[in-house]
Parts: sequence; C-alpha cells; structure tokens
Amino acid sequence: MNWSGSLDLVREPYGLLPFVVYDLRAGSVTATLHIDKPSGGGCQVDGTSTIDLLAANFGQHVPVLTVDLSGAAPVYHLLVGAGNGVIDGVKSNCDDTSQNGDPVPFPLSATPLAMTLNPLPVLSRYAFNDTLTSRTDPTSPVYHWTWALSGT
Repeated sequence: MNWSGSLDLVREPYGLLPFVVYDLRAGSVTATLHIDKPSGGGCQVDGTSTIDLLAANFGQHVPVLTVDLSGAAPVYHLLVGAGNGVIDGVKSNCDDTSQNGDPVPFPLSATPLAMTLNPLPVLSRYAFNDTLTSRTDPTSPVYHWTWALSGT
C-alpha cells in the first residue's frame, strides 16, 4: 500500500508540560493497494481510494503528533491511522476467472498510515521529516514510512 495526502493539525490546550499534543483537524489521503497473486493460486488485488481522515476516525479529532520539549531538542512521536477507512480493491488475474472484477474491500483499521515506534529527536521545532522501515509487532508485515511535517 502506498498513500499520499495532507493533514491539518491543531495544537490542543491540554497536555502536561513539557508535552505538546497536536490533533487531527482535517486531512485526506489517496491510498493505492497492490497485492500480488499468491504463489499457491488465487487472485491479484489492486485498488485506489481517497479517504477523508476525519470521517475515517469517526469524526474525532484524534491525537496525531506529540512533542516532548523537555530536552535540548524536541522529540516527536507520530501516529496516523484511518480508523474505519477502506481501500476499494478489485480482484484480477484469478485462477478462477469468474472472480476477476470482484470487489475486495481492504480495511485500514489495523494498519497505521504513519508511525514512529520510538520517539525521534529533530533539530527544528518547526519541521519533522523522517523515514522508517519496521514492523508494528512481530507478526505484522514490514512497513516503510516516509513523512514530512512542517508548521509555524
């Protein structure tokens, strides 16, 4: 799955100093899914959907970014999810050709769109850019995340 999009975050007045919390105010992503046909048979699955992140998180302004300002450099922790978002996949190249064209919804409820497993220090209070390749748990697939956040 690949996705790109933009987020509008708002600083919340809650949070215990020295932590600052930013919540999702608005945003959307366009997510593209490609699943190769398994070697044992089956179907390939492809699809693209645009997902409103606020709607996908049940209209809630969920925390997305936490900043720890206690040290010499800020330390960020990022978590972006799509809650009830779904990529509309379609089967193709199926062993059973009658399945070609069948819809396959791919829910994103258990798939983080962006995530720092450990908080990361940055050199600026106004920009946060990073790349991470990791698993969210020992049984998950390997995810590759790249993000660039900036603000004033």
